[in-house]
Amino acid sequence: MEQIMNEKKILESIDSPFVLRLFGTCQTRDDLFFITEAIEHGDLYSAIYIYKRLSHITCVFYSACIILGLEYIHNKGIVFRDLKPENIMIDSFGYPRIIDFGLAKQLPLCKSGGYEKTHTMCGTPEYLAPELIFTEGYNHLIDLWSLGVIMYEMIARRTPFVGLNNSDITQLFINITLSRKNGISLSQKIDKMTDGTTNARGIITQLLDGLPSNRLGKKKTTIGLIEHRYFSIVCADELITRTFTAPCMQPEYYGEDLTDAFANQKQYTGNQDIFEGF
Repeated sequence: MEQIMNEKKILESIDSPFVLRLFGTCQTRDDLFFITEAIEHGDLYSAIYIYKRLSHITCVFYSACIILGLEYIHNKGIVFRDLKPENIMIDSFGYPRIIDFGLAKQLPLCKSGGYEKTHTMCGTPEYLAPELIFTEGYNHLIDLWSLGVIMYEMIARRTPFVGLNNSDITQLFINITLSRKNGISLSQKIDKMTDGTTNARGIITQLLDGLPSNRLGKKKTTIGLIEHRYFSIVCADELITRTFTAPCMQPEYYGEDLTDAFANQKQYTGNQDIFEGF
């Protein structure tokens, strides 16, 4: 229940064109509901793996929009903690939107300024930063690591640290943590899949620095990432005002009848008092 109330509180504080909007909440005796805007063109995971390979301009566009969403979130002292393609939806204008704040956390302010670190182990294995695996304490920089993983994934159609056996979590964590010692070496094939330059490899390598103190975005604000030459073909102001036309539009997602999700719901028989005011 605490997690649900936390998500509600965070979503109520957010008003960004790059984040899902919450209009309100309501409840019945058995269910709690978040009333949000409809985002009808599926998630980024489908865009990467189900449809044709994303073009270079689309990868740049999606990455820049995600950065602007993270900038807004981070400026509020919120660390998202579960950035992955499944948590990024494509709206009716072709713009990506960050959704699902179930693991997001408002970081407490430090007396010396800035925000304190948090230590909870959570997230999706393929997108976890080394400092989270090492349980050292972490802040918003873990989201920038996850961004680097997603940027690589949009280009290569796989995540950078998976081994031969995709289900081997131990080997995955070994590969992630070794990046702190050995760095990460990306294939030059990435250049050919993008604009023929080393720009994509450069920014992804900097985002996937195993030491958070060296990670791109540490010294600048998150939005400062858009100053990287990889983003020279987009303009942040045009993205914010939506005067930039999305280079790719995914098909509308119709899926199963939405009422199917409630067909087999069990009646809630617990204490209703904990939901007061939802």
